[in-house]
Amino acid sequence: MKNPTLEKLRRMIAKYLFFADPSILIPLSFWIAGTYLYEAFDSFPYMVITARVKRAGKTRLSELIRFTCNMPYSVAGASAASLFRMIEDRKPTIIWDEAETLSSEASSIVRAFLNVGYRKGQTIPRAQGQEVKEWPTYCPKVFVLIGEVYDTLRDRSIIVKMTRGTTQDTDRLQRFSYETCKAEGLEIVDAMRVLIANNMQAILEAYETENLDFLTDRDEEIWRPLFAIAKVLEPESYKAMKRIAVDMATEKTAPYKKWELNVDEEKRAEKEEYAHRLLSDFLSITKNLKAISSATAINVLRDIDVAPWRKYLGNGLDMNMLADLLGIVELFPKVHRVGTKTFRGYSRADILSAAKKARVI
Repeated sequence: MKNPTLEKLRRMIAKYLFFADPSILIPLSFWIAGTYLYEAFDSFPYMVITARVKRAGKTRLSELIRFTCNMPYSVAGASAASLFRMIEDRKPTIIWDEAETLSSEASSIVRAFLNVGYRKGQTIPRAQGQEVKEWPTYCPKVFVLIGEVYDTLRDRSIIVKMTRGTTQDTDRLQRFSYETCKAEGLEIVDAMRVLIANNMQAILEAYETENLDFLTDRDEEIWRPLFAIAKVLEPESYKAMKRIAVDMATEKTAPYKKWELNVDEEKRAEKEEYAHRLLSDFLSITKNLKAISSATAINVLRDIDVAPWRKYLGNGLDMNMLADLLGIVELFPKVHRVGTKTFRGYSRADILSAAKKARVI
C-alpha cells in the first residue's frame, strides 16, 4: 500500500510540474523525507535539478522542495562563512539556485566545502582569531542549474533532469499559487515530521543492513538512505527503486556538457515551442475554413491580440518563418483551389492531422 503522506507529496509536485518520466517522483519523495533525519545517516546525497534548456520547471521543482523539505534555506550564491554558520546553527536543507557558477574549474573554499559536505562528520578548518575552528559541512543540498555541475559534485548527487513539456502537457497542470502551495506544503511538513518520528528506529535498522551491491561504491553510499526509507515507509516501491536507482546512477556516465554548449539546443527548443504555438493558433483561425492561404494566415495571425506573431524575431512573422515553423510540426504548404481561387497554403484537414500528431489536440 502506498504511504498516504508520500503520495500526497507526489500528487502535490505532479500537479504543478511535467515529468517526462513520472517515476522520478518516487526517489524524489524519499529524498525529501530523508531531509528530516539525514543526521542519522553516514552520508546523504545531494540533489541536482538540471535541464538542457530554459523553462523546463527547474525553479518550480526547487520551490516545491522548499515548501516540503525540512528547514529549507535558499541561496543564489553564498560565502563559505555564511554557509558554515547556517549549517552549524540551523542544520538546513540548502537550496542553491543558479548553480551554473559551480561548474567553474577554479578552486575555492566553497568547492572544497561542497566536495565533502555530503558525509557526516566532515568539517573545514578556518582561522578564527588566534584559533582554528572546524566548521561542519554536512547537510542536504539542492543545486538548480542549466547544464551540469562539475564532475566531483555530480558524483555525490542524484540528478533530476527536467524537460520542457508540450503545450498539451503543460495545459494539464494546475496554475501555481505561492500561498496555496505554501499551505499545502505546511500540511505535508507536519505529517512528515510525525511519520519520520514514528518510524525513525525502523529506518535506522534498515539502513544498517541495507546492501546495494548492484550499484558502484559511491552510488551505493548515497542511495542507501533512500532505500532504507523506502523499505520501511513504502515497501511496495522498494523494487521499483532498484531499477530507478540503476538508471539514474548510470545516466551520470554521460559526457559532461557545459551550458555554453547548450545554446543551439536552447534555440531549437524555443523554436519548437513557437511551432506548437503557431499550430495551435492555426487551429483557431481555420475553424470554419476548408483551407487558408499563407498570406491570409499571416495577416490573421498578426491580428490576434494575445499572439506573438507581430513581433516574432523582431519584425514579425513572414512567409519564410511561417513555412519554417510549421515544417517542424510536419505541416507543409500545398496548392489549393477553393471556388475560383487558387492559392498556396494549408488545408484544415492537414492542420488537424498535424495537430494530432504533435499532441496539440
